[in-house]
Amino acid sequence: EPIQAYLSNYAVPVIADWPGQYFIRKAIAQRLLLNNETIPPFVMSFLPIMGPLHVSLNA
Repeated sequence: EPIQAYLSNYAVPVIADWPGQYFIRKAIAQRLLLNNETIPPFVMSFLPIMGPLHVSLNA
């Protein structure tokens, strides 16, 4: 339970390329827009970020 308490209080950056972010973003959207209760609430703590390497590769 300590990890769930941590996740309920802090944002967790997830640095990934676009395919790595896809399912995290999809889960957040399902939770927010559709109020999908099968998505655990701690998913809202994840903050998908494009890493600098992936930004430079896509520029």
